[in-house]
Amino acid sequence: MVLDINLVNNSNRPSVDSLVRPAEKNPMDCIFCDILTAKLEATFVYRDDPVAAFMDIQPVNPGHMLVVPVQHLVGLADLPSDRSAAG
Repeated sequence: MVLDINLVNNSNRPSVDSLVRPAEKNPMDCIFCDILTAKLEATFVYRDDPVAAFMDIQPVNPGHMLVVPVQHLVGLADLPSDRSAAG
């Protein structure tokens, strides 16, 4: 799961659906898990137990970053209530 806060509409960017790997429920096939375990390179700007933030490799504007949970989750519904703003 990724929380990508992006207010700019850019039709040249690939859709989120095209970026999700078919076996998204398996952490072994998760691009974000690969980044968090250093299998893929990223520029981290923050990291602690619940979340990590790193620069987007295809930024829409300067400073565009992704904030992801460190624990593998498929979607927002899987986020524990004590970790969500709604909780």
